[in-house]
Amino acid sequence: MPFFSVVVPAYKNEAYLPDCLDSILSQSFQDWEAIVVVDGSPDGSSDIVRDYSKKDSRFVLIDKPVNEGTHRARMSGVESAKGDYIYLLDADDRLPAEALKQLHAVLELNSDCDVLHYGINVIGVDVNEVERSSFESYINHGCRELHGGEILNYACSAETGYLQDWRVTQRVYSSSLLKEAFVKMTKDRLGRAQDGYEFFVIASLAQRQLTRNDVVALDYFYGRGINGDKRLSQEKFLKSSRDFQACIDAIRQYAAPHPWMSDSCEGASSKLIELLMNDWHVRLSDQDKIAVLNDLAGIIGADALSTELMRF
Repeated sequence: MPFFSVVVPAYKNEAYLPDCLDSILSQSFQDWEAIVVVDGSPDGSSDIVRDYSKKDSRFVLIDKPVNEGTHRARMSGVESAKGDYIYLLDADDRLPAEALKQLHAVLELNSDCDVLHYGINVIGVDVNEVERSSFESYINHGCRELHGGEILNYACSAETGYLQDWRVTQRVYSSSLLKEAFVKMTKDRLGRAQDGYEFFVIASLAQRQLTRNDVVALDYFYGRGINGDKRLSQEKFLKSSRDFQACIDAIRQYAAPHPWMSDSCEGASSKLIELLMNDWHVRLSDQDKIAVLNDLAGIIGADALSTELMRF
């Protein structure tokens, strides 16, 4: 049984996937498996993974015939993982050469830690330096050791001031925790903002989180995907709006039977709306800002929209 299972969802990533897989292969710490879930991708991603698996059996291909989205792809990878700890890696990012070795050293000394938050190197892709630097500073913000309900509250409660990010790809997890969490998650397709929902469920079950941002265990290409500061069309923004609201609904459904989660539930919901509306403010033209308002009110609710418009 390997120490690490690296789970990599891939969809239309053939341009970046070899660099991602090479970064796993070149790790100085070698006790790993890499489960690559090709999510009904129409490009050559499956063939790329097959080539790697022929050369090294630690690469495992899950070739899904139908695209189901990153959330369901991660779910499939986590179900198949055999490692003691699971690292979630996006196919357009990569591991620094010493990442797994450094994570292993920390985890060996903290065997009861089920979440380890690590530092990341943010590489801007068509993103201005102020935006890149601000993002890197926020997500590498220090945090004390957290236990039980603190783990959820620190990231999701407005009362505590959102003291830590909720990026699921900036943490490594005990296999038992992540498998339990994904079993409890919705099987519905989720889109943008799925990290917020996935983290909410994982954090609600976690018992001990260490933050070691001095261990830089990810090269993150900020701006390659939907995140960044590039312009959005009306259609793409409204799709994002529906994705955000679906994740908010999923969080509320999960938290409803658990009164202790109520503050974090409302905090996470408010934060997701704020992040969505930051895109509205920055990434839409003035004409498009006005044009989407009626549809947007129908998606997130008129009260939430009014509150955000007053913020701006």
